[in-house]
Amino acid sequence: MHEFMYGCTCDHISLFLCLPFLVMVKYVWRQQFFKAFNSRKNLMKPVVLILTLILSTRICFAENIRIEFATGEWPPFSSVKLPDYGRATALVSAICKAAGISPSYIFFPWKRAELKVAKGEIFAAFPYAISEERKELYDFSETLFFGVNLFMYYDQNTRTSSPITYNVLDDLRGYRIGAISGSFLGATFENAGLDYESTTSIDQSIHKLVAGRFDFCIDDRLVLYDAIQRLYPNNT
Repeated sequence: MHEFMYGCTCDHISLFLCLPFLVMVKYVWRQQFFKAFNSRKNLMKPVVLILTLILSTRICFAENIRIEFATGEWPPFSSVKLPDYGRATALVSAICKAAGISPSYIFFPWKRAELKVAKGEIFAAFPYAISEERKELYDFSETLFFGVNLFMYYDQNTRTSSPITYNVLDDLRGYRIGAISGSFLGATFENAGLDYESTTSIDQSIHKLVAGRFDFCIDDRLVLYDAIQRLYPNNT
């Protein structure tokens, strides 16, 4: 029987606690685009949604325009295996439909998706959170949805079986933390000098957690819940 425990991020990194996710476009295009948005309520409970996408003036008044977006595997928000490619992808599709645009989606590892936008090889990528480094290269849409990030730990790991409290990141020194490659969370942990390792997917993070190779993994609450339901259905 696998038991997983969760803990919210501490005050020192409270910016992750209500984290906005957005559509990211290359910054040098900023003056060529304006925002066209529409809103829907209760489309993805409990996440707050604002249907927003940055579109060019030419595109907004054209018909049958096809645009490529980059995204990656991050169920339930985006996945090639999900209906409509996931909740966030369905949201972008709805925005494009309202603007008369036919979107197409290409799935990449998260770092590669970001690089594709930086090189101007693809129009935009989603869903991404804003960081200081990204703000220098990209422009962002209005918020698509908000997420709550949690630390997950495995109760059969003797290093984390007792209650752990912390107030600053330095209190986590000595623990090994995992997160998906391409997440700006990794840079935060590395800059703090913590023992951090990136993974290719949330599934890999959780497998390493169960194997005792991680003491914690961190990700969005719904992403963690979804992964546990898929990987360990008897625990839900």
